[in-house]
Amino acid sequence: MTANYFLVETPEVTFTFIGSVQHDELTPGLVWLCTPGGQRLLQCPAKCVSESTREQTAERIMDDRRASRAPLN
Repeated sequence: MTANYFLVETPEVTFTFIGSVQHDELTPGLVWLCTPGGQRLLQCPAKCVSESTREQTAERIMDDRRASRAPLN
């Protein structure tokens, strides 16, 4: 299974997720973030998860890296 790229934005945290997403059959509106192999890791609202491209994901990672190196004023 190939990895997919997702942006997860909740009120508490925003992060990039590389793996797969499975819809929760028992709880509509929730999804599982899963490893590329399909192991469930974290459940979150589906509305907080959006697909991303490899390029968008790389750009976010680079932006985060640049921000972490910026001097504090």
